[in-house]
Amino acid sequence: LTLEQNGVHLRGAGRWQSKLTYNGTGSAIAVTDGITAREFCSIRDLGFVCDNTTANTAINLDKAPTTILKDIFISQFDVGVYAKNAWNTTCDNIYMAGIRTKGFFFETNTNDTCFINCVVDGDDRGDSRGLYAESCHGISWKGGAIEDFDYAFEFRGCEVTIDCYVESNALGVIHVPTGTTTQINVLNLYSFGNAPASSLFTMATGFIKVQQLNDATSGIQPTKIFNLTGGAKAYY
Repeated sequence: LTLEQNGVHLRGAGRWQSKLTYNGTGSAIAVTDGITAREFCSIRDLGFVCDNTTANTAINLDKAPTTILKDIFISQFDVGVYAKNAWNTTCDNIYMAGIRTKGFFFETNTNDTCFINCVVDGDDRGDSRGLYAESCHGISWKGGAIEDFDYAFEFRGCEVTIDCYVESNALGVIHVPTGTTTQINVLNLYSFGNAPASSLFTMATGFIKVQQLNDATSGIQPTKIFNLTGGAKAYY
C-alpha cells in the first residue's frame, strides 16, 4: 500500500485489533511517490506482522517529512521503520518485536525527529541495531526501551539526545564508527545486562556527554563504560 498524496491518514481500530500480515519483499506501507516529498501524513492504531524471513520493511518513509506514526505494533520484520529525507517525523508509542536487523533505520536529512515511549525488541541475531541513524540532526529519544540487539544505537554524523532504558544488547549501548562527527547527550540511561565483554559506549569520533547513568547489577557487567578512539571525547 502506498500513500502518494499529502495529508493522507491511515488509521485502524487499534494495534492489537487491526493487524496486517505481510509476506512480500518490499515495504508493507510506503508514504512516497518516489519523486516528490509527501507531507502531513499519519499512520496509527495498526499492527504489522511479517510471516516470512525475506528482507523487508514494515513502514517506508522516503521523502515523507512531517509524518506521524502513533500506537503501532510491528513484528518479525527485517526493518521496522525506514526513513530518508523525512524531517520532523514523530514516532510515538511504537512497539516492535522480533526485529531482525534494524528497528528504526533513518538516514539523510531525517532531522528534528522525536521518538516517544517506543519499545524495540530484536531477535538476538548478529549485526543488528535498535536505532540506526546517519546524517540526521536533532534526534530525540525519550522513554521506552531497546533490547536484544547487537547495539541499541548506532549513529553516524548525528546530534542526539537520549533518555531511556536499554537491556541485553550484546555489544553495547551506543556505537559510533569512524566518520563524520557525532554529538550525543545522554540525559538519563538505565542499563541492564548490556555488553558483557565490551563497553557501553564505543566511539571512534565525536563526543558524548553522560549526565546520568545507572548500570544495574545483573551478573552481566560491561568491561568498561567508554571505549574511545580516533579523538572521541566523553564528559561524565
